[in-house]
Amino acid sequence: MNGPDGLEQGFTIEERPAGEGKLVLELRLEGAQAKARGEALVFETETGRKLSYGKLVAWDARGKPLAARFAAAESGRIALSVDDTGAQYPVVIDPLLAQTPDGQLEADQAIAQLGTSVASAGDVNGDGYADVIVAPVDTTMASPARARPSSSWAARAGSPTRES
Repeated sequence: MNGPDGLEQGFTIEERPAGEGKLVLELRLEGAQAKARGEALVFETETGRKLSYGKLVAWDARGKPLAARFAAAESGRIALSVDDTGAQYPVVIDPLLAQTPDGQLEADQAIAQLGTSVASAGDVNGDGYADVIVAPVDTTMASPARARPSSSWAARAGSPTRES
């Protein structure tokens, strides 16, 4: 289900698979690399675009919550591991796929007022995404009363570059 928080990717396992141990759903991942970040995974493409794969929940036919986590898998694969001990099938496994910020700009000066001036720059680097130019009012800290733009940054797919 697609919503404001992202895309819920639900899997319903109708019957208990044969064998012992936790239920493991292994998925192939193409076009990105997965990295663990807390209780979630972050998928990152070669161009730097990122998606979060997290908020993993699972429950059985009675609505009983089941312990679930992302587990290590072979290269190019991810695994969702669910403790289905005592679970009544079907079991639902429900992770959330969501956008993540590609970058975060911060000012190292309290009075710089980074973000006071923001403008669209178009697609500066040709990656198909709109880029922005962000400028502080003052980065000299000489006088907070003066509004003297002294530098700007162009944010491109999460990799800011400094421009004079």
